[in-house]
Amino acid sequence: QVSVMSFFERRAMGIPIFAPSLRLLVKWHQQYGLVFERRSDWQAAGARASVLPPHPNASAGVRQWDPNDERSPDAVSAWLGLADIYTWPHVILFDSWGHLLDLLATVDLQDVSNKVRRV
Repeated sequence: QVSVMSFFERRAMGIPIFAPSLRLLVKWHQQYGLVFERRSDWQAAGARASVLPPHPNASAGVRQWDPNDERSPDAVSAWLGLADIYTWPHVILFDSWGHLLDLLATVDLQDVSNKVRRV
């Protein structure tokens, strides 16, 4: 899941949060279906797009990127990019497992914690 209450609980405690970059999460989702719960019909086998067209007054972004289109990396990226981990400050993003290990060894966790608590 990309939106969970524990994200805000950890932030309130000043715990630094590491998360995959949007590019990496989209790649993992396309390969492994990691964030299938972002759709209300995730249980429906084979469902790949919205059954109904967008509302006539929908924004251009909604018309362009169907939120239920699992086949389009651009659509998945457009919607996952709105997740808390990509819109809140001081979330440390990694582009690979190796990058995560480098970050864990080099990031000043106390500094990040202080910044998170000031937001």
